[in-house]
Amino acid sequence: SCPLLKNPPYNTLSKFINLLHLDLSGCPLITGSCIEDLSELSASQAKTSGNRKFSYLNLKDCLVNSREFDHLETITSISTLLLSNCNFMNSKSMETLTNLPFLRSLDFSNSSIDSACIQTLKPLKLLSELNLAQCRNIDNETLEHLQDFPNLEDLNLADTAASTNGVFYLQTLPKLSSINLSFSKITNKALSYLSNCPIRYLNIAHCNRITNKGIELLGSFPLLYELSLSGLKINNYALYQLRTLSSLSILYMRDCPLLGNLGIYYLSSLPELSSLDVSNCQLTNRSIKTLSTFRKLSEVSMKSCHRITNSAPLELLNRLNIVTGK
Repeated sequence: SCPLLKNPPYNTLSKFINLLHLDLSGCPLITGSCIEDLSELSASQAKTSGNRKFSYLNLKDCLVNSREFDHLETITSISTLLLSNCNFMNSKSMETLTNLPFLRSLDFSNSSIDSACIQTLKPLKLLSELNLAQCRNIDNETLEHLQDFPNLEDLNLADTAASTNGVFYLQTLPKLSSINLSFSKITNKALSYLSNCPIRYLNIAHCNRITNKGIELLGSFPLLYELSLSGLKINNYALYQLRTLSSLSILYMRDCPLLGNLGIYYLSSLPELSSLDVSNCQLTNRSIKTLSTFRKLSEVSMKSCHRITNSAPLELLNRLNIVTGK
């Protein structure tokens, strides 16, 4: 992040013949004229032998307009493109992206992209990562269009208008292994749809319509490695439902006011659990003693667990790398 960085003199970037990766995020004075310069670089690299081509571009917060954006279509080697906080995009801009045959990762977070834009991207069959977090125009119709991307593996829909009816369409994605639905309006039914996918990373933090019944459905996610349940109104019994997740290694449960010592006891059946965040839950010193029996647990956050006292065994706190306090 360099807020005072301005565009380099014209034709400067094109001289860096070995440039593969350019991160201009947090540089609001950078405009789209640098894209034209990068297109010259791409043309130069195309004339050289070897497979090392420019492939990564981060334009987060940059002042790019649609006309300048059109130059991207000549940089055909790009595989990762980050356009967070860029609000110039429309269907015409998306047509430019369809000319990038190797594009695998797109970040549109906090932008004006909508359902029509996603539909235009249909030719990008290699697309495997898509970040739509905080895109206010993303809705269930958008999720229906996502069926056109059979290689999609990583999808971020945090804080969008997506709901259970939209998640229904995602069950047709055979490679979907990571999904962030935090702060969305999904219900328990959405989790039953996702059980048809090879999910390893699941974030349903602050999805206030998820109940204990929904957590029970997570038993149908045998590959689950990382799970975030932070902010849910679930109780101790919900954690009992996680006992069959033999691959679960990382678990976030911050700000779950109904979770207590019994819930921690139920987690002892998870053989691979190595990292746990139970900050701001109703835990006492008793939970620390329970955690000391977990075979692989190496990192625990128990911040703002105000019922934990100074008499908690210091040896256990250090051995488990437990972080307490505010």
